Amino acid sequence: MQAAEREHYRRLCDRIRAHCAEQGWYGPHGELSRDREEEHAFVASSAHGARPPDFSAALIRGCPYWWRYDRELEGYDVLIDRRHDPLRERFAMPTATDAQIAATEAVLETPLPPVLRVLYQELGNGGFGPGGGLYGVQGGWNRDFDGYAAGFTLEQAPLWYGVQGREPTYVALADLDTDRSQPFFIELASPLVPRGVIRLCDVGCATDVSADLTTELVYDIGVGGQRDEQGNWSQVVSRDAALTIEMWLNDWLDKVMAATWPRT
Repeated sequence: MQAAEREHYRRLCDRIRAHCAEQGWYGPHGELSRDREEEHAFVASSAHGARPPDFSAALIRGCPYWWRYDRELEGYDVLIDRRHDPLRERFAMPTATDAQIAATEAVLETPLPPVLRVLYQELGNGGFGPGGGLYGVQGGWNRDFDGYAAGFTLEQAPLWYGVQGREPTYVALADLDTDRSQPFFIELASPLVPRGVIRLCDVGCATDVSADLTTELVYDIGVGGQRDEQGNWSQVVSRDAALTIEMWLNDWLDKVMAATWPRT
C-alpha cells in the first residue's frame, strides 16, 4: 500500500474517531448502550452452584453487575451497570497486527481491501461502526461478544454459508450485478452461493452487510424464502446504490452525524 493511499484512508479513521469521541461511544452503532444505564441479560444454565457464575467477559465487558438464579427458567438473570462501560471511552479491541492480518488473508486466499487494513491497524480489530460492529481479523471482534450468538472473525468464517448435502455452485456477484446505475436484487436458490465475499457486520434479521472482494461493492445478504430438500435456505443479495466499503462507511457517518443523540 502506498503512503498516499494509507493517508487517504486515515481521513476516514479520523472521521470515525471524532464521531465516537463526540458521541461518547466507541462500540457498535447498533448497540448504542451508552444510552442505557442498566441492561438485563439472561444466561441459560441447568447448574446452580454456591459460587457466582463465570459469565462471559464479553457480556460483562468490565462493568459492575448483579445476578440471581431463576430456578423456573433454569438460568441466571444478570443486571449490568452500563454507566461504566469501557466502550464509552475507547474502542473494544486493540489494533490488529501485521501477523493477524496476514493469517486472515492466508485463510481467505486473497488480500483484504486496503481500507479495511487501515481501519484495523489504526482504530481497532473490529467492534466499531454500523450494525453489530465490523467483524475483526484473527483475534478480533466477533458476534460472540454480545454473549448470545455464535462468533466468528473473518478467518474463521467461510467466504459464505456452506451447502449441506450437495456441492455448492459458486457465482461471482460482479458477473450478476452488471448495471451499477440501478439497484440490485437477486435470490440465489441453493446450491448457488456468492464467491469471493466477506461479511462486514451483522445488521439483524439474519442479514449481514458484506463486500465483494473483487469490486469492493457492499451488499446486504440474508436468508431468503426458499428451502431445498437438504434444508438449505436461499440467499437474498441486494443493494440500493453502488457503494464501495469506503463510500458505505462515509455514508453511514454522514447519516449518524446528522442525527441528534443525547449526550451522557
